[in-house]
Amino acid sequence: MRLLLEGVAPGEAAKQPDWAKPVQPSIPRTVRIFLASSNELLADRDAFENHFRRENDRYLETGQYLKIERWENFLDTVSSTRKQDDYNQAIKDCDIFVSLFATKAGKFTEEEFDTAYAQFKTDGTPVIFTFFKNVAVSIGDVVREDMKSLWEMQDKLKKLGHFYTTYENLQDLNLQFTSQLQKLADKGALK
Repeated sequence: MRLLLEGVAPGEAAKQPDWAKPVQPSIPRTVRIFLASSNELLADRDAFENHFRRENDRYLETGQYLKIERWENFLDTVSSTRKQDDYNQAIKDCDIFVSLFATKAGKFTEEEFDTAYAQFKTDGTPVIFTFFKNVAVSIGDVVREDMKSLWEMQDKLKKLGHFYTTYENLQDLNLQFTSQLQKLADKGALK
């Protein structure tokens, strides 16, 4: 009867094409990347997140999933302390911390960098990247306090012995960060 209905003799397994055979799904390792910047670089944060969400198909093939975390993606619920503390905890738990700067270092972005750096000094994570965007600035639009905060951030990085990376546009940022991810993968740091 089975041979007539299904074309398979009793005890004989049905032949299936490879694509139809069930596979044991492997659970990818989630690489948590916290992305920080002042509001002036909102478009860059959006583009960075979207780029790496699209790239995740390729990363999944290597057993990894990149999860971009930003304050905008958190729940807007009241925190038992202050909301920034929730973001800072996520930074402590992330694998990679990326901060973007243009004409200022916002006070929360600087606090987030300090949180990431303190965590790095404690246990060696997260891996920290700093990117400074080369932007044209009109003298009439310069806000002294903003530029001062930017220069102070650059001085802080210099005192730490860190050489920050500059980028010209979104494609340049994505290319440079992809290159850094590949270097981390080559060292086995993303496993």
